[in-house]
Amino acid sequence: MVKLISCDELKVPSEEKVFESVIRWVKYDLRSRKCILTQLMEHVRLPLTSKDNILKKIVEEPLINNCLKSKDYIIEAQHFHLLKSDELVTIPHHIRTKPRQPEPPYWKPSADMLVKRRHLEVGVINNHLYAVEGVDGLSKRRLNSVECYHPSLDKWTPVTKMRVRPSALGISVISTGIWTSIPDSIYVDNFQELLY
Repeated sequence: MVKLISCDELKVPSEEKVFESVIRWVKYDLRSRKCILTQLMEHVRLPLTSKDNILKKIVEEPLINNCLKSKDYIIEAQHFHLLKSDELVTIPHHIRTKPRQPEPPYWKPSADMLVKRRHLEVGVINNHLYAVEGVDGLSKRRLNSVECYHPSLDKWTPVTKMRVRPSALGISVISTGIWTSIPDSIYVDNFQELLY
């Protein structure tokens, strides 16, 4: 629990929710968890809660009232709010006054495909990415191969070759299968049996 609430990347709507979660967690098994309340409260960023919340909820919490070190954290939070209202005073910076900053989602490089390709079709089934046909990046030939990316392994594996080398392909993911079709043709290929 300490590792979780001490994390800067913890996504929470407010620090009040962290406090409430700690109190609920301790109360769930009070006998064995009460002894680590101080250790937990050290990582709750009380100065970042509202003044009203400190005065109406946190100060009134019996678990906090019976813990001397936790009372120190309340005094620190109140002191922070007093300093914040006086713009001429420098606010002390430490972990409890630092807002949490969840890491934004971002793209990151992964394993290279087995065959360099462009103008391909893709589909996702069971969290696996399927790359279907396309144009070879080197020879500029149309491809009839299919590859599957396994995110947990960061690895591409060959799946199958299509029976024809299409010139303009469309794919659809339906249930647990990838269906391909070629315009102006009745040809349809289903890779469903190859996805298990």
